[in-house]
Amino acid sequence: MLMSTDTDFRPAVEASLQLAPTRPVMIACPPGRIGPKHDFSGRVISFAIPEKHLQASLLPEAVPGPDGRIYQRPEKWSG
Repeated sequence: MLMSTDTDFRPAVEASLQLAPTRPVMIACPPGRIGPKHDFSGRVISFAIPEKHLQASLLPEAVPGPDGRIYQRPEKWSG
């Protein structure tokens, strides 16, 4: 499973299809992104990751480090 719609991964998808032609390749697309634009002859399954699943998997607002320092989640990740 690939969790990206970056076209840089096209060679990896093609290699996977060649090495294991019967194994499905699935691409999980972030909300608002569409699946691969390349023709993989129907051998690639793409689907959108629901926004609620991303919200449920966010890092905590703050995480204490082993040295006592507090690491803050970036504002743009706060949803």
